[in-house]
Amino acid sequence: MGIYDLVVIGAGPGGYVAALRAAQMGLKVAVVERYKPGGTCLHRGCIPTKAFIASAEVFRAAATAAGYGIRCGKPEASATEMAARKDRIVGLLNGGIEALFKKRGVVLIKGSASFADPRTVRVETADGTVTLGLGKCIIATGSAPARVPGIEIDGNTIVTSDEIVNLREIPREITILGAGVIGCEFACLFASLGCRVRVVELLDRCLPGFDEDLAREIAKAMKKLGIELRLGARAEKAGVSGGRVSMVLAGGERIEADRLLVAVGRTVDTSRLGLDAAGVRTNPKGRIPVNAHCQTNVPHIYAVGDVAADVVQLAHTASRMGVVAAEHAAGRTAKFDPMEVPSVMYGDLEVAGVGLTEDAARAGGRKVLVGKFHFRGLGKAHCDGRTDGFCKVIGDAVTHRVLGVHIVCAGASNLISEGVLAVRLQARLEDLAEMVHPHPTMSEAIMEAAGAALGCGTHSA
Repeated sequence: MGIYDLVVIGAGPGGYVAALRAAQMGLKVAVVERYKPGGTCLHRGCIPTKAFIASAEVFRAAATAAGYGIRCGKPEASATEMAARKDRIVGLLNGGIEALFKKRGVVLIKGSASFADPRTVRVETADGTVTLGLGKCIIATGSAPARVPGIEIDGNTIVTSDEIVNLREIPREITILGAGVIGCEFACLFASLGCRVRVVELLDRCLPGFDEDLAREIAKAMKKLGIELRLGARAEKAGVSGGRVSMVLAGGERIEADRLLVAVGRTVDTSRLGLDAAGVRTNPKGRIPVNAHCQTNVPHIYAVGDVAADVVQLAHTASRMGVVAAEHAAGRTAKFDPMEVPSVMYGDLEVAGVGLTEDAARAGGRKVLVGKFHFRGLGKAHCDGRTDGFCKVIGDAVTHRVLGVHIVCAGASNLISEGVLAVRLQARLEDLAEMVHPHPTMSEAIMEAAGAALGCGTHSA
């Protein structure tokens, strides 16, 4: 039996980061992973989708080059070549994680882990059972795409995000069930490549959880791309016939397409972990409640990322929690604050937000100052030909503390970190408004929005 200071179950963005940080601090670490290091993020999520989105951006740039004074032939998109590029990137990054494991002495065990008792984990490998003794443990088993009753995933015509990143052809027509981040990202991706796209969403808005102003803006942008949005519509069943998928909505309407992408969120399955044997409690959905140090109700067992309760299921959430758990396990003081986690929808037009939305701030009884600045007021946006969108900054009306920053524009994912820092450091609106931003840049919108909230925005109308 191997005995380790720390056993990490799962090598996704929470688990592998936790293992590397723990080893960096001198702990003897083992990681158990059923597939490959990197988890959903690297192999079926963040990286594959962003690789495809980058290809779509190049396609868009070539198609619109004449507007910038550049003449080139009509571009053609090859799904096979885009997928091959994606595979190369995934392979490179996977190899990088494994190399870091070896360099820091992290032991990688391929198999499925479950608790035998609070201090013992059994791993079922291809060669038999391995037993690991542990001082502390981090559960980082991630999540899987949620399923919908009445819709059977066949992996080809009816797919989830797991399968669609492996498609080798661009469908002529696709229906996407769900208008959350995953659904909207794929909708914009396929539409920009010339696919006819229809999005069906049970709620009456896109991107629940984001500021409502941003959700309205992205819905407008999606319609501009030719995407048909069916909001407030319930899907009841779907089936395949003659190579086409037919989905029936409540009320009897039938929708047909070449492909159906089911993107209705993600779910966790902790039933195989033997949590009862370890004494670890879960909530009714199977997720594990944790404290600010990412500890479960069993203090030497931690849970991070999607499997943890009451956190937004994002790769960077998992990574930050992994670092916190590893540092706390090593005896250091570390805490996780979900308010400091930005949410992002990637694409041609991006949405990013951190902290409180305007509705959440008001619902909490706060008096707020709200400033908004549209990118069409920036010289850099005109130079780039990307004037859509705006930045919205929310501050406390009494203290002027920055409560939230929300951005919709091309490249919002790269701008939101300034907002993250403002929320983390409890900056005031004045700090953002008086901060010297380089000109011309898109980041000037944050300064202008903060100034608008204070009533002193230089370029605010």
